[in-house]
Amino acid sequence: MERLTLRDELYLLAHDDRGESRIHAGSLSIGLAGAALIDLVLSRRMTVERGRLIMKDATRTNDAISDWIISQLATSNTVRELRWWISGIAGDIYDRTTGGLHAKGIITKTVQRKLLGSKVSYLPVNDSVVGPIRAMAWYVVHGRERPDDQCAALCGLIGVLRLEDALIVGVPPAELRAVLRQILGYHTPPVQEITAAVEGLIGEAAMAVYR
Repeated sequence: MERLTLRDELYLLAHDDRGESRIHAGSLSIGLAGAALIDLVLSRRMTVERGRLIMKDATRTNDAISDWIISQLATSNTVRELRWWISGIAGDIYDRTTGGLHAKGIITKTVQRKLLGSKVSYLPVNDSVVGPIRAMAWYVVHGRERPDDQCAALCGLIGVLRLEDALIVGVPPAELRAVLRQILGYHTPPVQEITAAVEGLIGEAAMAVYR
């Protein structure tokens, strides 16, 4: 099977076996937005310099969400501020990612009838997709393999989103978060900058709740 995007890998790890998100929906949407931008950095379509997005290649990628973001960036010649774009993309990215994975047959829609209505969930079709993602992270966390660019970015996002329990690697949470941050440190400045922006926006959203 062709490797999924970073965005899709993060989405799958962020949900449990019942299709429930492991973290607050707003935080996950910010994380998915950051992952979608990192996908574009890894494919050399854009980069980040001093908190601003720079488009390098606006040709189509054959990934609907990446092409949607490219089209938005290509028609916006004024605002290039990274945090602004992450916040804007976060508004739609969760539903778009869900729809994309459903269209690919990786997750399936289930409707649970309840007394006061119904509940819609999306469950993985099987473990053949999620299992290898966890296995790759296990080898990297335990030092058995050096992460490739996408895995290093995934580890960084898992750390800032506090999704370390999803990896099932047998390492205490505090120690695992330190390892994940170290793995992110192998990455290029643009990816580290996007991850830092995701962490900052999540922190600001959490603080806003208590104001």
